[in-house]
Amino acid sequence: MPAERKRLAGALVLLMLLAPIAAAAGNANWVGPGSVNPQGDAVTLTGFRVPGNATVLDGWLHVTDSPMATSLDDGIVWEGTDFSSGTFYGTELVEEEIRLEDDGTRSNISTFDEGEITVNLDSVYKYSPGWRHVYATTYVSTGLSACNGDNGSSLERGWDSDFDQNLDSDEVLWTEYFCDAVVNGTTVYYLFSFFPVSAGSTNCSYGGNLMKAGLNLDGDNQLDANEISNQTYLCHQHKLWGATTFTDLNGTIYGGTQTLSHGVVPASAAEGIVAVGTMPGSPVPAGASGYFLLPQVDVPDDEDVNGYYMTFDHWYHLDSTAAGGGDGAWVEYRMLTSSWTNWSYITPDGGYPSTMSTSAPTPEGAPSTGAVPVFASTTYSGWVSSKDSLGNRFRS
Repeated sequence: MPAERKRLAGALVLLMLLAPIAAAAGNANWVGPGSVNPQGDAVTLTGFRVPGNATVLDGWLHVTDSPMATSLDDGIVWEGTDFSSGTFYGTELVEEEIRLEDDGTRSNISTFDEGEITVNLDSVYKYSPGWRHVYATTYVSTGLSACNGDNGSSLERGWDSDFDQNLDSDEVLWTEYFCDAVVNGTTVYYLFSFFPVSAGSTNCSYGGNLMKAGLNLDGDNQLDANEISNQTYLCHQHKLWGATTFTDLNGTIYGGTQTLSHGVVPASAAEGIVAVGTMPGSPVPAGASGYFLLPQVDVPDDEDVNGYYMTFDHWYHLDSTAAGGGDGAWVEYRMLTSSWTNWSYITPDGGYPSTMSTSAPTPEGAPSTGAVPVFASTTYSGWVSSKDSLGNRFRS
């Protein structure tokens, strides 16, 4: 057994022996129980009995190395009176109690959360919208309707929702066309150059790229300064989701809450140290929408499913009214058999506490009439534990 565990076990076993060790014309025998399970707390019991006015000459404690949970109690405490006239070796007198002095090895717990901690969201977690502005240029030699049938180039761009740093066809949100031109009797095409822009710059708060474009007037296939006719900043956007320990948000902490300029957020995670949230420390911009994906998991076979459920702790404050009709958050799931099914709305056990605006789109699987039930509140919710019973959803 590692030495550390022996020390921790020793401290706990000592907590069980909370009565004086004494001798009076012989030995004071142990009269306590053969074993004690403190369940992580201190246990007070009578272990030895010493005659009145007796003098404790010596004493022994036998400590086993059985693994025990760590205790936060003071250690051995001998309760009694008139201890102040004695001589103390390795002990101290505190309010009529003799206590073992701590040498730093008793009940020594480290959670490794001291100092400054930086956390990043693991790549296994995906979310939308992507924050990186990605793009692709293509020369079309078969004619473009935007160029009246002539050739030209297209610039397609959008958000990198799958985080692969490439623009996929389902990520294209904007398309611009740059048509070939005839200059001095010669048809010339556009050249493009892209330059990184650092976060915090005047033009791109979250960084991005600067596109410069112009016709290849001198035919050298190099975009020269005098050829640039178009400059466009392709800026990244905020990262809607991020990991946090809540320790660097610089809010005013009171109990389990932390007040920031835009609202009240948790002072710590519901469990553990790290949580994921929307733009920790900053308000979410108006009109923002997105989702956070959990990694896929294997579902037990039908015969093994009994009370299958998912629980999660969450804290929310979404603009709404007492009657609902504002913003909202909800849970969806999908299944993979031969292919992925569509995402489908889930109603948690006990239902949602509010409703969403009827002008918002209705998720697939949600009630088709009336306002969609969602998580929302007129004020911060505090940590809430929600449960979704999933078993019947996965039966064939």
